[in-house]
Amino acid sequence: MNRMAEKTRGVLAHLTRGESGYGTLTSVLVLLFMGALIITPILAFMGVGLKAGQTHERRTDELYAADAGVNNALWHIKMGQVPEGESPLVLDEFIMNDKVVSVTVYEVSGDEPAYRIVSVANSNGTGSSTTVESYISLACSTADFLKGALTSRVDAKIKDNVEGDVICGGDLDIKAKVDGDVLCAGTVGIFPSGWVTGNVTYGVEFNNNGILDGDAYYSPGIEIPELEYWWPDADIFRELYGGQVDKSDPYLFDSIDLQGISTSIGPLYREGNLDIKNSGGPATLTLTGTVYVTGQLSIGKTGDPFTLDLNGQTIFCEYLDPIQKAIEIADRCTITGTGCIIAVGHIGFGPKMTAGGEEDGDYVIIMSIEGWTDLHPQSRFYGSVVGNELVEVQPPGVEGGGVTWVQPDLGELNFPIYNTAKIDTYNIYHYVPD
Repeated sequence: MNRMAEKTRGVLAHLTRGESGYGTLTSVLVLLFMGALIITPILAFMGVGLKAGQTHERRTDELYAADAGVNNALWHIKMGQVPEGESPLVLDEFIMNDKVVSVTVYEVSGDEPAYRIVSVANSNGTGSSTTVESYISLACSTADFLKGALTSRVDAKIKDNVEGDVICGGDLDIKAKVDGDVLCAGTVGIFPSGWVTGNVTYGVEFNNNGILDGDAYYSPGIEIPELEYWWPDADIFRELYGGQVDKSDPYLFDSIDLQGISTSIGPLYREGNLDIKNSGGPATLTLTGTVYVTGQLSIGKTGDPFTLDLNGQTIFCEYLDPIQKAIEIADRCTITGTGCIIAVGHIGFGPKMTAGGEEDGDYVIIMSIEGWTDLHPQSRFYGSVVGNELVEVQPPGVEGGGVTWVQPDLGELNFPIYNTAKIDTYNIYHYVPD
C-alpha cells in the first residue's frame, strides 16, 4: 500500500510540474491546423500577385516599345517622309524590349496637314499587345519657306518688282511693285515708287507713301512661327548634303576651268575655296550631283561666259563669315534648269538666267541660313528667295529683272523638307487574349 501511494503521488507531481509534453503537443496541433487554414490562401494570393506583376511588367514593356514606334514615326514625319493621299506610310518593323513593333502613318484630311500614327507592340507567345494611337499636326515645315517669292527672317528691302507673296520677320522697305500679299512682323514702309497689289499685315507700323490696292491690317505682336521659332538649323542642311557626297575623296583643286569644253560634275566635295570659270569659247557645266563646298564659292566672276545647268541638283556652301560672301555668282554665268543654291553664310546672286517659270518648268531656290542675300540677277528670276539677316532685291541695271514666284515640285527638288510636329492626342489600348 505504501508503494502504491508513493507511485500515485509521483505521477501527480509530474503532471503538476507540466513535464508530460501534452501542452506542447497541443500547441503544435493547433498551429498545424491554423497553418492549413492560412497558408493555402496566402500561396494563392502570392500566385495572383506574381501573375499581376508579370502582366504589369509586360504591359509596361509593350507601352515603352509602342511609344518608341510613335517617336520613330514622328522622326520620319519631321524629315518630310509622310503618306500621300489614301496610301499609308508603313515603316519597317523593329524589336524593342523583346516586343515586335509595327508602325503605320495615315494622312488625316483637313485644312492643315495632320497625320494619325498607329504603333502596335506585340508580345511573342502571349498574344497580348499594346497600341498607341496618336494624332499629330504640323506646326511648321521648311516647305513653307517656298510658298512665297521672298521670305526673310529679319529685314528685307525690295527695289525691283516681285510677283508673289512677301514674308518678313523684321522691317520691310518697298520701293518697287509687289504683286501679292505682305506679312511683316515689324514696320512696313511703301515708298513713293512702291506699290502693293494685295493686302498688308504688319505688327509695328505702316508708312504708306506709295500705292496700296488692298487693305492694311494692324496686328500688334504678330508672330510668324516659321521665322521666329522654327527657323531650320544649318546642321540639317549639312547632314543632308554631306550624305550626298563622298567626303573621303575630296576635290583637290581650288578651281574648275571649262576651257570652252562642256562637261559635267557631281557629286563633288571640296574642302576649301572653289572658283568655277571658263577660259575658252561657249561651254556648259552640267551638275550631275550635289556640289558641297566648305570654303568660299565663286562662279562666273572671271573669264569668258558659260552656262551652268543646275539639272535638278543643289549647290551647298557651309562657309560662314561676318563680312565675306559664302557664294558669289556673277554675270559671266548664265543659269538654267531647276535647282537649289544654299549657303550657311552670305549670298551674292547676279548671274544671267534663261527663261523659266511655270511654262518652262524651271525655277531656282536660293537660301542663306544665317547670312544675308543680295539678289540682282541680270534677267528675270523664277523661284523663291529665302534669307536670314537681310534679303535685298536689287535692280539689275537692265530690263527684265525682278523676282517671280513659281510653285515648286517638292518631289523633284533636292531641298531638305523638315517638319515641326506637335502631338494633339495620345491614346493607349491594351489587348489580352481570352
